[in-house]
Amino acid sequence: MPYTTPRTVAPVTAISRPARAARAVAADLRRGLLVPGVWPQLTLASLLVVAGHTATFVIAARVAGCTAPLGELIALLMVVQIAAGIPLSVGGWGPREGIAAWAFAAAGLGAANGVTVATLYAVIMLVAVTPGAGLLLGDAIRRRRRGPGHSGESRGPDRAPRTMEAVRGLPAAPGGSDPTAYSHAPAVG
Repeated sequence: MPYTTPRTVAPVTAISRPARAARAVAADLRRGLLVPGVWPQLTLASLLVVAGHTATFVIAARVAGCTAPLGELIALLMVVQIAAGIPLSVGGWGPREGIAAWAFAAAGLGAANGVTVATLYAVIMLVAVTPGAGLLLGDAIRRRRRGPGHSGESRGPDRAPRTMEAVRGLPAAPGGSDPTAYSHAPAVG
């Protein structure tokens, strides 16, 4: 058998799409959530949202005539909110009311009372977001009236995504993706 020289294999430098996505997510987490001072703000915002949902549910329960103690209503709310996240519904309607009927019946408050509270809660939340829908609709109408040539509207996709470092004119953060990827972005501010 004749002797042959071993072949050298060039290293693979291409990174798979999932690996690039994982690196991008990790970089976003480092630059967003892991920045000092973000967690207190994020925690406060989350607590305010939970308090708002809780207050709305308690108000809906009281308006519906439910006399259960506050602690019991909060426990029922957690079960109902988990059910509301099930993606087998029509606009969020269905699982929330079904689980509310079951949970209220299991708590001895009656299935009909659970459906009433869940429906009233959903209606109150829908009414609460209606002003935002009006603002979005008004903005869409204004954009349509201005036409595509208006200077305030984008004329196409950005050439490359821009990080906060690029917006501020700073070099890319260490450990990020390619530090030259944003070199064409002009400094703003």
